[in-house]
Amino acid sequence: MPRPEDRDRPLPFGQAPYDRHAERRADPDWYEHLARDPQARVLVVGDDVVATDGGRLRVLAPDQAVELLGVTAERLLLGADDAGPVAALSVPKVPADLNPRPVRSVVTGLDALHGSLLVHALGLANWHRTHQFCARCGRASQAEEAGHRRRCPACGAQHFPRTDPAVIMLITDGDDRALLGHSPQWAPGRFSTLAGFVEPGESLEDAVRREVAEETGVRVGPTTYAGSQPWPFPSSLMLGFSGVAETTAIHVDGDEVSDARWFTRESLSEATAGDSVRLPGRFSISRWLIDRWHGGSLAGEW
Repeated sequence: MPRPEDRDRPLPFGQAPYDRHAERRADPDWYEHLARDPQARVLVVGDDVVATDGGRLRVLAPDQAVELLGVTAERLLLGADDAGPVAALSVPKVPADLNPRPVRSVVTGLDALHGSLLVHALGLANWHRTHQFCARCGRASQAEEAGHRRRCPACGAQHFPRTDPAVIMLITDGDDRALLGHSPQWAPGRFSTLAGFVEPGESLEDAVRREVAEETGVRVGPTTYAGSQPWPFPSSLMLGFSGVAETTAIHVDGDEVSDARWFTRESLSEATAGDSVRLPGRFSISRWLIDRWHGGSLAGEW
């Protein structure tokens, strides 16, 4: 069984230690007011990249950020922590002198605060970048509410940031083996928990059972909610579950999953130590679910 310290290990991005200050979003001059605070900080994000300073996020003063990036950069209010207010500017391309790095290469080393701020900023930035036109009439829409809403000036429709619910699950059998799968798009040796998007009119529990059955042919009985993680690549909310298999025969669909296997704790430890199996990064809910079940130390990550 998992050790208590592994079972209780915090889920990355699972708790955001800052106040989003939603009451400030209606102020059209929020950025100018924020700029007057000497403690204010601004992150800079691009298309799945972020400005960095070594292994940390690069932060700029509000006036410095606008001077460097221009007034057309999308302004996003993230909130405030004990040190002061935090915003983000979204730009098509982060300037080279801000040392842009892919988000996935940075996020593993961030603490809970900066990881949560980054996924908040990135989720909003991705949404604005891909939803600039009204879904009702097709006219260009405008950002409002400090980046948390768009409004169409032609028909008045309001649009809010998109979040796609997806279930991700660690399924075990009667012998407490864990079911992990390999996607045909992945490099050889990569295995992860199964996952899939929730369909309209479907409960989360039914989505867990359907996805596992579709991808591996395994029938799942009881399920238990484990935790959730925002995943802005580009706009998902990952809803983690554990589940108990009623059958163990595997028949992969060949489309979403090309290989699936049952692992004991010992066999997974040996496979990861020998590099024949590589698991997701430690910032992912998939790895959190696996580590929570395993209860020990597993080598390596993608």
